[in-house]
Amino acid sequence: MKKIFFLILMMLVLTMLGDKISGTIYQYQGHSYTQSFHLIKDNVLFILFVNLLLYAFDMLRMKLIGKIFKLNFSWEECFGGVALNLLFGWVSPMAILGAPAMAWYYYKKGHPLVESFSVSFVRSFAIILTSAITTITIYALNIQGPIQNVLLQEKVFQVLTGIAIYFAGLIILSYLPFKFIKEVKFLDKLTGQIRTLLTNGKVLMLPIMLITLVMNFLLVSFIMYEGYRYYSVPNFLLGQVMLFLSYMLLMPTPGASGLAEVGAPLIFSGEIPLNDMISIVTAMRVSTIGLQVTLGVVFMLFVFKQSLTIEEIKQFKKKSK
Repeated sequence: MKKIFFLILMMLVLTMLGDKISGTIYQYQGHSYTQSFHLIKDNVLFILFVNLLLYAFDMLRMKLIGKIFKLNFSWEECFGGVALNLLFGWVSPMAILGAPAMAWYYYKKGHPLVESFSVSFVRSFAIILTSAITTITIYALNIQGPIQNVLLQEKVFQVLTGIAIYFAGLIILSYLPFKFIKEVKFLDKLTGQIRTLLTNGKVLMLPIMLITLVMNFLLVSFIMYEGYRYYSVPNFLLGQVMLFLSYMLLMPTPGASGLAEVGAPLIFSGEIPLNDMISIVTAMRVSTIGLQVTLGVVFMLFVFKQSLTIEEIKQFKKKSK
């Protein structure tokens, strides 16, 4: 648990450092955190409603994913898996610990090991693929409007395209009759579960992807809600917000802390004043990521009543291979 709290503290420190660095780079006086918390206070009902929808949709998504692998999760198990996934996902770079933490929870609840990992894999797969498709579409149709740093936009697009190709490659590999796939235990399990996903999930994957699309918008809805008044053409804000979400998901720091604040001015056009924009971004991150991390810690310690360490997750991940 000490490492988890250290990572949470690192998120806070990196966020403040990111604010200071962005202020220096873009030559504006760093925003007041009081302004961010006033935004949260003034919009508390909206924030609570959005978070309630986020958890409800995520639990529904877990129900549907479980059905693909013949797992009948209770609503309590859906919430527990989501809570731990969000906690360990946000505090680890590029959310690498979120999926194994969820799998560990379902395994502890008595579900089969391979299926538990498959469920968490499909959840991550749906998030990344939906984000990639959405961002590529926005980029291709130029919905995002003018952006100050075209190079960053192109790099995000290239990485997301690479991710889409990677997943397509895994699917193709699952159906190729190579002998080495059977000999490598992890590959055999992975490709087998991908085939199960494609066989049993043909109907369910569409609502799962649609739910994921709605959740992606909900996650950054606070920026749209507060930033709307600055834009004469609202679809520009919508496109830039989704690019920003994809950028956050790709960053190597816990919860994209620090880098999100530095990168925000590069993604959003000049309609929102820098100081207001950083305040809105900070308020959004506190009211979604911060709340999800806090709720995950409370669930693990006081509801599930089992402490999970980063070392246990890593060992459990090795065990599955």
